[in-house]
Amino acid sequence: MRKKVLAIALAIFLVALAGCGNSDSSAQQGDSGGAAQQGQGGNNADEVVLTYWNFTSTDMPFEADLIASFEAAHPGIRINVERVSVEHFHDQIIMAARTNTLPDIIQGIPEWSSNFINAGVMADITTDIQDVYGTFIEDAINLSSWDGRVYGLPFRFGTSATFINTRIFDEAGIPIPTSWTWDEFRDIAMQVTDSSRNVYGFGIPAARHDLGFSWNYFSFAFQNGASYLDGNRAVFNSPEGAEALDFLIQMMRDGIMPAGTPSFTAADVVDAFGAGTLAMFHNGPWYVATIQTAYPDIEFVTVPLPTRRAGTQSASVAGGTYLSVTATTEHYAQALAFIKYMTSEQTMREWAGRGEFLPPVRALLDDDSFIQGHMIAFAQQAQLPSVGIGATVENTTLLDVIQDYMARALIGNISSQEALDAAAERWNEILAGS
Repeated sequence: MRKKVLAIALAIFLVALAGCGNSDSSAQQGDSGGAAQQGQGGNNADEVVLTYWNFTSTDMPFEADLIASFEAAHPGIRINVERVSVEHFHDQIIMAARTNTLPDIIQGIPEWSSNFINAGVMADITTDIQDVYGTFIEDAINLSSWDGRVYGLPFRFGTSATFINTRIFDEAGIPIPTSWTWDEFRDIAMQVTDSSRNVYGFGIPAARHDLGFSWNYFSFAFQNGASYLDGNRAVFNSPEGAEALDFLIQMMRDGIMPAGTPSFTAADVVDAFGAGTLAMFHNGPWYVATIQTAYPDIEFVTVPLPTRRAGTQSASVAGGTYLSVTATTEHYAQALAFIKYMTSEQTMREWAGRGEFLPPVRALLDDDSFIQGHMIAFAQQAQLPSVGIGATVENTTLLDVIQDYMARALIGNISSQEALDAAAERWNEILAGS
């Protein structure tokens, strides 16, 4: 089961890339200026074949239905889907850019944006998407924006919410909260903790290289009033940022989190939650499908994040995926039509509904007939301030740095303030040289 969870989580969650592979894309170098050109492909001499690289087609098979609908609505255009594993995706795209073998369309995550833009992977589509720009919520379109320009359209969007194992809460006689503060959240987590039965109130993926670590930390930091970057300088090492890290570390020291937390990955957290040994965790809406697939019998709900104090807003990290037209495609107009179709309100209604994703389309987030069940908490959170921590230069390196220092604080080698000060200093060195 753990292997299954890990495979699903890798394809859905924002993960650190690992490994390298060879590209097998058949796209050829073309006009980066974006002029539409008629191509040759398939059995029809007038058919345009667009190669689309993604990392969700196997895990989300109904995406094929949406692509078939696009093809039916656009005679003469055929989509050739090539799945690349998420852990190899970044490196294969960079290799394809170097060898002029990029596909026409790619799926991406904000963590890769700066590398892809610097490598000339993604076309600037700012001018050509003004007709649909306003349909997306601002935090979602920002996931695929860079330096004031837009390089993709948001495919999925996510903030955080609290996942609750309802059986554990029922056994403890605790009602499901609809709003709560940090103190109330901690008290409930303590009440449901029973180490004699190996049941713990809350869990985080605190392994050094699991991006879930920074995702969890920054949600607490933003709730506490901490910031992320000020221009090109790190500012998360404020007293508010250190207090948020102290809060998490104290929960582990008090036994509310499992003792193995410093080595926990996101898959470990989901396994513990699914096995009934973890009452709560925080993460994005993509984990709804992960849990339901891996643990179909579990009963759980999602509720908004706790706020630092009563009456305050609960800020969150934001993330997701986007679709981009590559800068070297010979079929810019057709590729642009495809990503517009796949991110349209009509398509998003089916894509997000069948996959239980939070749609990035503003009209759907406001549609009570569509936003149901587990998505309600995420939709509520999406209406509040959120910060995308992916679209920064050298993002993966930066997150590795802060997670390394936070891991040292978690095991007691240094204080929270010392950890964040050291991480901020290293971030500023990296950002100054970028």
